[in-house]
Amino acid sequence: MTTLRQLHLPLRLLSKPLSTTYPRWRFLSTHQPPKPQPPIKSAIITGAARGIGRAIAHRLAADGYALTLNDLPSSSQTDDALTTLCHDLRTLGHSAHPFHADITSPDSVSALLSSHLSVYGSLSTMVANAGIVAAQPLLTVTTNDFLHMLNINVIGVFNCYRAAAEQFIKQGTSGKLIGASSVAGLRGIPMLGPYTTSKFAVRGLTQAFAAELAGEGITANAYAPGVVETGMWDTIGEGLERVEKARAEGLEGGGKRGVEEEGAVGGEGAKARVIKRFTDAMVPLKRSSTPEDVTGLVGFLASEGADYITGQTYAVDGGIYFT
Repeated sequence: MTTLRQLHLPLRLLSKPLSTTYPRWRFLSTHQPPKPQPPIKSAIITGAARGIGRAIAHRLAADGYALTLNDLPSSSQTDDALTTLCHDLRTLGHSAHPFHADITSPDSVSALLSSHLSVYGSLSTMVANAGIVAAQPLLTVTTNDFLHMLNINVIGVFNCYRAAAEQFIKQGTSGKLIGASSVAGLRGIPMLGPYTTSKFAVRGLTQAFAAELAGEGITANAYAPGVVETGMWDTIGEGLERVEKARAEGLEGGGKRGVEEEGAVGGEGAKARVIKRFTDAMVPLKRSSTPEDVTGLVGFLASEGADYITGQTYAVDGGIYFT
C-alpha cells in the first residue's frame, strides 16, 4: 500500500491540517444554511388537462398543494378537460384554478405565473409537464417538424424553469423545478428522432439549471416515463402503423405524423398493438405503466424528502433503461 511518505509530500504539509494547507477545501466544506420554504405549498403544472399531467395534479392536490393548472386553449375539448379537472379537485376539497397559456411564449408563461401569484401569493414548485410527440422516420422529418418539437418540448420547459426560478429568487425562498423527460431522453428510440432529441435536451437543461441555481436553494430534477397508456401513444401507434403500411405497399417515408392524417390505420387498436410490442420487447416488468406510476416519483421530487437531490433524471419505465 502506498503511504503519504512514498508520495514524497513535504513533511511541513503532512503536519498541517488540510484546511490550512489548501484553503479551497475550507470553502468547499463551509455549511450554507438552507433557504426558507415558501409560506404555502403551491405548484404550477403545465399540460395538466389529461394524461400524466392530470394524474400529477391529483397527486399534488392530495399532498396538500394549492394548484394552478395549465394547458393550451386550443379547443373546447381541452378547455372543458381543464375546467372539469379543477372542478373535480375543488369538489374533493382541494385548491385549484385553471389558466390557459402557450408555454412557448415567455409572455404567456409570465401571465401564467402572475395568475398563480394573484391567487396564492407565492410559488414553491414548477412542474413543466407539457409536451408533444410524433412518430416518423428521421429521413422524412422536415426542419419545421424538428423546430416545432423543440419549441414546445424544450423552449417551453426553459420558459417555465426560468420564470419560476426568477420568482423563487425574488421571494428569497427555496424552490423546485421538475421537468418531463422520457426514456427516449435516456436512449435513442427509432422513429422518434425529434422527440428523443427534445427529451435529451430536457435532461441537459435540467442539469444546467441545477448547477447554476443550487446556491439559490433551487433544485431541478426530471422524470422519464416509459410506455405509459396515455393519448401520446395514440399518436405513436398511428404513426408507426402508417409507416409500416406504407413500406409494405412500397411507398417512401410512410406519410406524415400520427393523428394528422386520416386513413384505415390507427385508432385504439393501433395504440394497443404498439404498446404491446414495445412492452414485450423492451420492458422487463412486461407491462405498460399508468400515469399514476409516474406521479409517485413527481410527488417525491416535489417534497421535502428530495431537498438534497438536484440535477437528476429518474426513469419510471419498468426497467427499459438501467442506470
